[in-house]
Amino acid sequence: MIIKNDSAVSPVIGVLLMLVVTIIIASVISTFANGMIDTGSKAKIATIEGKYSYSDDLFELTHKGGDTLTTQDLIIKIQQNDADFGGFMSLFSQKGTGAGLIIANMSEIYDKSGVPWLDPSTNKYNLPIYEPGDTGYYNKSGLAKSLSGLSESPVGKSLFMEIDDTNGHIISRQKVMIEP
Repeated sequence: MIIKNDSAVSPVIGVLLMLVVTIIIASVISTFANGMIDTGSKAKIATIEGKYSYSDDLFELTHKGGDTLTTQDLIIKIQQNDADFGGFMSLFSQKGTGAGLIIANMSEIYDKSGVPWLDPSTNKYNLPIYEPGDTGYYNKSGLAKSLSGLSESPVGKSLFMEIDDTNGHIISRQKVMIEP
């Protein structure tokens, strides 16, 4: 008489299947948890105060407080306040200066002694960091030329100044009044 005993195969296969399923579930949870961790750079926050003199065509950017910023990572944008100038991009589009936005060239921003932030001949930053207390002066914006053809004085109206980093984070955004 032949006795067939297959009872040992079933528990071994069951244990192996449970082990495989456990490993798969653990790897899925681990992958999901690692994907939730943000390894990107954190946005810096700073208070940058802008001031624009129409008669001098000079835009001042004063770092009033917050994080120290790396100048090579900054994008400085100046744009009309649509509510003050009669609608979406009306000022700059009428004056032929583009899409209602000026992006400052870092070689055209100077410190108080007249040294450009970015030396255009060497492409090196003379001011590598922009920290609280620093002021930059930008007078190549062409804003006065754009504003000069308006039917009424732009003094008392406003612009928006936005400082972004190269990762697209907004560092500072401020309404800037046009002064005489």
